[in-house]
Amino acid sequence: MSDSKCWPVQQFSQVCGASKEEIKVQREVFVVTADTTDRLDCVLEKLKLSKAINICAWIPRFLYNSRHHDQKLRGPLTTKEIRKQHIFCVKRAQKSCDLQDDYLQLNLQPNQRGILDCHGGIQGMYPIYLPDKDLYTRKLVHHEHLRTLHVGVGLTMTSVRSQHWVPRLRKLAKRTTRA
Repeated sequence: MSDSKCWPVQQFSQVCGASKEEIKVQREVFVVTADTTDRLDCVLEKLKLSKAINICAWIPRFLYNSRHHDQKLRGPLTTKEIRKQHIFCVKRAQKSCDLQDDYLQLNLQPNQRGILDCHGGIQGMYPIYLPDKDLYTRKLVHHEHLRTLHVGVGLTMTSVRSQHWVPRLRKLAKRTTRA
């Protein structure tokens, strides 16, 4: 950690006369309380899921076009580009949450793309695991609720479970349908 980031801790220790051990504990506390949101979370929070995915899918297109001046991609986004962005968001959601509780219960195993699938009771059916506390999961449930025309909790859950497995989905769907 650089000295510029630790400046408030050092200033606090100079004023209070704290020892080196106390400074170490204070640094750990400051690191734990640091804000961990990033710009993708801000985009997901402010916009609908489809709009946020489209905006984030333009970023790799822009990077490709800036590196390959002679072969620029033009036109609207392709379904492949949008699908890649969904996969990126799923991987990001799986990495951001603690999976220890669900890992053994759901028999989570990575597939060819590096996404955790639930290998459960139905052979050949391996839904993608999404943690229930992640912002992307909440946006996905809300998107499916809107897509099913506000029918209710049951149909929202069915629509989500056609491709994904979300623990405690009923609770999440109830919160979404009430909002």
